[in-house]
Amino acid sequence: MKQFLWRLLRFLGVVAILFVCIFCYNTYQMRKRKPKLNAETWLVGDSQVMVGINPALLHNTVNIAQQAEPLVVTYYKLKSLLAYQQPRQIVLGFSPHHLSDFNDLKFKLPKMAKSMFDKTYPIMSPQDFSPFETDEKALWWTYFQHWCIIPKANHHSYIGQYETRPKQLQLSNPRYAVERHFYRGKEQAGISKNMLEALENIIQLTAAKQVTLILVALPVHKAYASQIPAKFITTFQTKAQELMHRKIILLDYRDFQFEDNAFSDHDHLNYEGATLFTKLLTQKILF
Repeated sequence: MKQFLWRLLRFLGVVAILFVCIFCYNTYQMRKRKPKLNAETWLVGDSQVMVGINPALLHNTVNIAQQAEPLVVTYYKLKSLLAYQQPRQIVLGFSPHHLSDFNDLKFKLPKMAKSMFDKTYPIMSPQDFSPFETDEKALWWTYFQHWCIIPKANHHSYIGQYETRPKQLQLSNPRYAVERHFYRGKEQAGISKNMLEALENIIQLTAAKQVTLILVALPVHKAYASQIPAKFITTFQTKAQELMHRKIILLDYRDFQFEDNAFSDHDHLNYEGATLFTKLLTQKILF
């Protein structure tokens, strides 16, 4: 029995040393190989920006938006990147769905939470999720996995890129997108104080770094826009007025009428729509 315990302890000691070595290696790589964007303009936000603004049509611009990215993740992304590099301007997607507390659930819903933690582990500590209900098991396992089990040189999982989407509007149901963004079951979602706070943090961060912040509400299909609950429209408009009063640039294209063939689904542009919208932006923003 003693011999078995001794072997077990030796084995566990070796495993612990291995975990520590991998942790040290990953920590070193994160500090040494930070992503350098090398662009004057950064496009950030969720999938609307990711597929809706084509950086190839703009001067010295990079699109780092990601699927389903809530404002709080965007804040920590920018906080990390702006610590060692400085663009001239940042274009951030901001629309009514960003205000929904559905975004708060992205750290709790099993499949979505795991995806979020896989992206955010280099820029957010577990304590940064304290304002939210989280899938605790997925949170700690994901962080342990990426820090102590998997050795890798690239930890840039939070950096997105521009993607194109095909014409599939005929396969899309606007009600599905509306319910996903603005409802919890049969009840309307609430206004997220956490996302409003994250937006304010982004505003303060960019001001402190002397980076011009430009908020953009991208076009959505009228069949989607017409079903957004009034509460979110009113809150968005009130916030927009406040931001403009504070001299923060907000370009609102929500009601800009694109043809059906410009949409991939009812809340995302396709490649042709992104081309049209990107060219439209150049009339308002100096790239």
